[in-house]
Formats: sequence, C-alpha cells, structure tokens
Amino acid sequence: MVKNSDMIVMAKFLSKVIKKDDGCWIWRLSKDRYGYGKLRINNVTHSAHRFSYFIHGGKPIGRELYLDHICRDRTCVNPSHLRVVTARESALINNNSPWAINHNKTHCKNGHPLDGANVTYRLVESGNKKRRCMECHRRENRESYLRCKLRLQETLPW
Repeated sequence: MVKNSDMIVMAKFLSKVIKKDDGCWIWRLSKDRYGYGKLRINNVTHSAHRFSYFIHGGKPIGRELYLDHICRDRTCVNPSHLRVVTARESALINNNSPWAINHNKTHCKNGHPLDGANVTYRLVESGNKKRRCMECHRRENRESYLRCKLRLQETLPW
C-alpha cells in the first residue's frame, strides 16, 4: 500500500520532469559533470535516475550495479527506460567505450583474425586478460631476435 507521504515525494519528483513524446522523462534540474540528473534530499546528493527507479518500485541496488539507460539519454529518469546491469554489461552495451571497441574487434591492426589458434591471452597489471594476435607476436619476436643478433655481431671483434 502506498503511503500519502510517498505520493507527495513522487508528485514533487515528477514536477521536476519533462515528459517527452518518445517516452523519456527528462530531468530539468541540476546535472553532474557526466550529464546525469542529480538531486539533494536532507543534504545528501542522489542520482535522479537511481532515485526514480527506487520510488517507482525498484529494489535498492548496490554501488556495484549500474542502471543502464535503454534510451541512451542520461537525463532520462523514466523507470521503464532503466535496467540493472553489471559494470561489464554496461561497458559492452555502451559500445563507445574503449573496452567495448576492443572486445568487438575481429581482426588485429594488421588484418589477421583474432580467433582460434591465432589468438592468445596475457595478463596485464590490472589482472585482466588482453588478447594478442599470434601472427604479429611471432613477427615481433623474430624482428627482436634479429636486432639483438645484429647488435651482438657488431660488437664482436672477429
């Protein structure tokens, strides 16, 4: 059952929103540096889209989860345009991120396929795995070997 105080909060929240024909509810007030709406309640700043999700019946979500804007508009606070995703899902869905761009590559910068026996993985400092083209890796190793061999021959007296 919805309490009267909840209705007041919801009405107050919705008075700060412009409802567009495409279904987006655009947050009219302040935004953070990334373009997401924000609001203050009892001197605590909240994300407008997270607050909207919660007051419209969504379960509270932890900071390790994200709300993805299906409509791709960061100012939209329509709860039906929001879905709960992990950081990895968010990065893949947002195909402009460097991680998503690299994840979706099918060929290396030299045109070799990044699949099957031509790909290997190595751990980087962050603990993540990075794909590597074996054809390019073998070529780089060969070139490095030849450079070292040439340098060694130049230093030998005979």
